[in-house]
Amino acid sequence: MFLQPIVELDSGTVLGHEALIRGPEGSPWEAPSGLFAAAARAGAVDRLELACRRAIFSVKQGAARVDGLLFVNVNPEVWAGANGLTENGDAWAVSSEEVLFELSEQQALVENPKVRRFVETLRLHGHRIVLDDFGAGYANLNALLELEPHGLKLGRQLVFDCHLDQRRQTILTLIKEACDQLGVLLIAEGIERPQELTLVRNLGIRYGQGFLLGRPRPAAASPAGPGAPDEVAR
Repeated sequence: MFLQPIVELDSGTVLGHEALIRGPEGSPWEAPSGLFAAAARAGAVDRLELACRRAIFSVKQGAARVDGLLFVNVNPEVWAGANGLTENGDAWAVSSEEVLFELSEQQALVENPKVRRFVETLRLHGHRIVLDDFGAGYANLNALLELEPHGLKLGRQLVFDCHLDQRRQTILTLIKEACDQLGVLLIAEGIERPQELTLVRNLGIRYGQGFLLGRPRPAAASPAGPGAPDEVAR
């Protein structure tokens, strides 16, 4: 398990961490894509998803407890079956106040009735959802309308070189204003350069994530609280 900080840009305070999974270092399964591809070939994606979730939540509950919110990627297509949240319920044994579930592939979320029911079930259980990689697909605005997320993460493609591109700045401004009006938490993802950080901050976007602000670290080595000097760029 790795954790990457999500930071309040003005103060440098850590809002929370995104939980990331990695396979054995140096193996074909080190990247999540390779790990889940291997699981798909073995017909074991659901078991891998459950194992990942248990590992992630053990970080929140165990001796290496991390303060702040925990952002967890979840594959709703795997968990959209009839059992939903009740199956293997021990993997959900974390307070809904501490965890936000990140959902990508918004087109599939909106168009698949089973997935939409799963998202509704999450909400009924008090869990909050975040649309990940917002701006990467044409269904994003529809997902924002239909799924009523608690937050969204701006995709790297919108943040990259935003200080040099007036069109990106205009789009970022419009999304920021819409989120303000809708009461949606907005996070700029993929901040890697000081100029990008400056522009995003000047636009009034409050939170950010990216290598400039803090690289993923093994969960056991991650700081437990805000403001670690080598973790956060102010």
